[in-house]
Amino acid sequence: MNADWLDLDALDAPDGDADLEAADFSSFNVPSCSSCDGILKPDVEFFSRQVTVAAAADHRHHGLAIGHSRGLLPFLSKALIWPHEPA
Repeated sequence: MNADWLDLDALDAPDGDADLEAADFSSFNVPSCSSCDGILKPDVEFFSRQVTVAAAADHRHHGLAIGHSRGLLPFLSKALIWPHEPA
């Protein structure tokens, strides 16, 4: 799906993203979820988004992690779960 994009040469931006400002995205095919036909997303939360109680309960055996490109720190806190529950 999007085989033409494999040969694309993009510069790395300072934040780690690829600089694709000049790219024409009209031919890019976004994969859809086979269950709901919505946009397919990875099963992770990015960039300090709050985790819902349902998601935390469903994945309680997994740890949350915070990190950056040079390291990763396993982390779990009820403060990250919404709505906030008393500790």
